[in-house]
Amino acid sequence: MPKPKYTRWLEPNELERITNWAANGCTDEQLAANMGIVRSTLYEWQKKPQCSDISNAIKNGRELRLPNMENTFFKRAKGGMVITETIEEFRGEVVEGKPYNGTIVKRTVKKELPPDQGSLMFYLKNKAGYRSEPRDDADESKVLESARALLSEIPSAIG
Repeated sequence: MPKPKYTRWLEPNELERITNWAANGCTDEQLAANMGIVRSTLYEWQKKPQCSDISNAIKNGRELRLPNMENTFFKRAKGGMVITETIEEFRGEVVEGKPYNGTIVKRTVKKELPPDQGSLMFYLKNKAGYRSEPRDDADESKVLESARALLSEIPSAIG
């Protein structure tokens, strides 16, 4: 009797690949495609007790992604300089020493982003415990302390 297809993915190096894919933000559909199966098959495998290692690899990968997402989200709430690099193939004429047709060009763009109020509010609600409805005075003081600490790190949002 042939081995089930999922047995390949129970090997340690394959589980590590699954964890890395999940940590890099792959959706269930993308994970399944990377594994050569459809999403419904992945869901079926996750329900099987013998495939618990696959479920754990996906879960662990997604947990690894959280701190990175929190840092990115916090940076967006604070605002600041964003540097993006793109590599493009130039498809234009040569004009005054500009690149030839087909030349690969690396471009670096620096952009100053203002603090994002929506991100700041989301951060306060989810991380600092801020709520718009009334609460106990003790809880309120903790929330205000957290908000002041966060806002002190964002001088451009205050002024």
